[in-house]
Amino acid sequence: MKSNRVLLFIALSLLWLVGCSNQDIKVHTTEKPDAAEILKLDSNADIFQWGDSIYQTGIDWVDELKLVEKEHIGVIEFKASKLEDFKNGAANKLPIGAEIYSVKDHDDILIVKFENEVKRFLASSEG
Repeated sequence: MKSNRVLLFIALSLLWLVGCSNQDIKVHTTEKPDAAEILKLDSNADIFQWGDSIYQTGIDWVDELKLVEKEHIGVIEFKASKLEDFKNGAANKLPIGAEIYSVKDHDDILIVKFENEVKRFLASSEG
């Protein structure tokens, strides 16, 4: 009799564990914001797209960093007047031909130079 109770207890415990562990687990993933999302938050944002990321200037803490250029990585190739025009190498305010440089020790910051002007751009991260 006692062994039957133990077996019944084990069987019920297993059923309870299986029933409780069969819950739906939802995983929420985020993606990097696109140009539309950035401009929705700030319609006057100065942005460009590079390496499938949107880079934005005018970030105070980025402007205060001591940065060292690493290497020339490309140029702005397109002027994006509409959101659907944004693709790698496109900018909404930078001129075509503006030089893009990577930065030592900061993979999320790029420096852009044009017409005696230097701007620092931060990659928009996943939100």
